[in-house]
Amino acid sequence: MKIWLDNLQYNPLIPLLECKNEAILLLVQCDLLNSTVMPENLWQLSGSQKILKKQQKNGSWVYPGGNEVIRSKENYNQIETYRQMGFLIEEFGFTIKHPAINKAAG
Repeated sequence: MKIWLDNLQYNPLIPLLECKNEAILLLVQCDLLNSTVMPENLWQLSGSQKILKKQQKNGSWVYPGGNEVIRSKENYNQIETYRQMGFLIEEFGFTIKHPAINKAAG
């Protein structure tokens, strides 16, 4: 940890640890402080739960709006599913181990 911190003009850990975003705090602990925080802890955060509540039974998410002259509702929903999976994977560390990702990818 000392090596990468020595190359910086200021210590970014202080503002990162003062952040109110639970996902950022857990990722800082895991990635920058080498803590044994399990990524699965991110799966229970309110932000991820809000996304999961909108998942359809078939594993997709519904695109809000769209123009069916340009593309079909199915294509819009596919775009929205890809977008929501991106949030879950990048922001909350979801993996194929989580049933929602498995369902959406299936």
